[in-house]
Amino acid sequence: MTKQKTLIFALLFAAVAGICATDTDKKVYITDTGKKYHCKDCKTLKKSKHLTELTVKDAQAKGYTACKVCKLPEK
Repeated sequence: MTKQKTLIFALLFAAVAGICATDTDKKVYITDTGKKYHCKDCKTLKKSKHLTELTVKDAQAKGYTACKVCKLPEK
Protein backbone atom coordinates (compact mmCIF):
# COMPACT_ATOMS: atom_id res chain seq x y z
CA MET A 1 0.00 0.00 0.00
CA THR A 2 2.82 2.43 0.85
CA LYS A 3 4.53 1.78 -2.49
CA GLN A 4 1.27 2.53 -4.30
CA LYS A 5 0.84 5.82 -2.44
CA THR A 6 4.43 6.77 -3.20
CA LEU A 7 3.97 5.96 -6.88
CA ILE A 8 0.72 7.92 -7.10
CA PHE A 9 2.32 10.90 -5.36
CA ALA A 10 5.31 10.79 -7.72
CA LEU A 11 3.08 10.65 -10.79
CA LEU A 12 0.92 13.55 -9.59
CA PHE A 13 4.00 15.61 -8.78
CA ALA A 14 5.47 14.92 -12.23
CA ALA A 15 2.19 15.89 -13.90
CA VAL A 16 1.96 19.18 -11.99
CA ALA A 17 5.60 19.98 -12.67
CA GLY A 18 5.05 19.29 -16.36
CA ILE A 19 2.04 21.59 -16.50
CA CYS A 20 3.94 24.41 -14.83
CA ALA A 21 6.88 24.02 -17.19
CA THR A 22 4.56 24.00 -20.18
CA ASP A 23 2.98 27.32 -19.14
CA THR A 24 6.28 29.17 -19.32
CA ASP A 25 7.05 27.59 -22.70
CA LYS A 26 3.68 28.63 -24.16
CA LYS A 27 3.86 30.92 -27.17
CA VAL A 28 2.55 34.43 -26.60
CA TYR A 29 2.53 37.64 -28.58
CA ILE A 30 3.68 41.18 -27.90
CA THR A 31 3.26 44.42 -29.81
CA ASP A 32 5.90 47.03 -30.55
CA THR A 33 4.40 49.54 -28.11
CA GLY A 34 2.62 47.47 -25.43
CA LYS A 35 3.72 46.25 -22.02
CA LYS A 36 1.58 43.06 -21.94
CA TYR A 37 1.84 39.63 -23.54
CA HIS A 38 -1.20 38.05 -25.15
CA CYS A 39 -2.58 34.79 -26.50
CA LYS A 40 -2.93 34.61 -30.28
CA ASP A 41 -6.70 35.13 -30.23
CA CYS A 42 -6.82 38.02 -27.77
CA LYS A 43 -9.39 40.61 -28.81
CA THR A 44 -7.04 43.43 -27.81
CA LEU A 45 -4.65 42.43 -30.62
CA LYS A 46 -7.18 42.69 -33.47
CA LYS A 47 -5.91 46.07 -34.68
CA SER A 48 -2.23 45.34 -34.13
CA LYS A 49 -0.32 45.09 -37.39
CA HIS A 50 3.02 43.78 -36.13
CA LEU A 51 3.23 41.05 -33.51
CA THR A 52 6.29 39.33 -32.12
CA GLU A 53 6.01 35.71 -30.97
CA LEU A 54 7.94 34.51 -27.93
CA THR A 55 7.50 32.30 -24.88
CA VAL A 56 5.93 33.38 -21.61
CA LYS A 57 9.35 32.97 -19.97
CA ASP A 58 11.02 35.26 -22.52
CA ALA A 59 8.22 37.83 -22.35
CA GLN A 60 8.51 37.98 -18.56
CA ALA A 61 12.30 38.25 -18.78
CA LYS A 62 11.84 41.32 -21.01
CA GLY A 63 9.51 42.93 -18.47
CA TYR A 64 6.14 42.12 -20.04
CA THR A 65 3.20 41.10 -17.86
CA ALA A 66 0.15 38.99 -18.68
CA CYS A 67 -2.86 40.54 -20.38
CA LYS A 68 -5.88 40.51 -18.07
CA VAL A 69 -8.25 39.97 -21.00
CA CYS A 70 -6.58 36.71 -22.14
CA LYS A 71 -6.07 35.47 -18.57
CA LEU A 72 -2.66 33.98 -19.34
CA PRO A 73 -0.42 32.71 -16.56
CA GLU A 74 1.76 35.18 -14.67
CA LYS A 75 4.27 32.49 -13.67
